[in-house]
This record gives sequence, structure tokens and C-alpha cells, in this order.
Amino acid sequence: MPRLLGDCSAQNPSRLIEHLIEKEQKLDHQRCNNDPGYSIAHHINVLIALMGEAHLTPHAPHLQMTQQKVAATVAGRRHETSQIVA
Repeated sequence: MPRLLGDCSAQNPSRLIEHLIEKEQKLDHQRCNNDPGYSIAHHINVLIALMGEAHLTPHAPHLQMTQQKVAATVAGRRHETSQIVA
């Protein structure tokens, strides 16, 4: 996680997930705008970290909304990727 988020990786799980979501949204914006600095490998690593953190996060009521956001984000990217490959 420090490789992806630096010092942010020491934060609590819900804040960590929020940082990953923000990072993923920026990467997706780069992807959609054909930004020359966009890295699909980095984007995939962020999505993998996002899925892993969401899976490891306890199912506490105050984190439910965050987990739903993660699921929606990952599901949306999975759908977009399958259309590109097809």
C-alpha cells in the first residue's frame, strides 16, 4: 500500500479506501481523456488494492456506504474493460 499511497497507507481502513477511490477516479479521468501519462498497469494496481481493502474491511455499519462505493466503482470498471476487450 505505501507504494500506491505513500504516507496515507497508515490511516484507518475507511480513510484508506476513500484515498484509493479518489486515486482511481483521477486515473479513470486520465484514461477517458487519453492522457499520455495514463498507466493501465497503475490503474489495475489501484483497483486490486481497492478490492483487497474492501474485502478486508470489517462489516461495520459506518463503513457500509464506503463498501458500496467500492463495489460500484470496481463493477463499473469491470464492465468498461469487458467492452474494450470484446
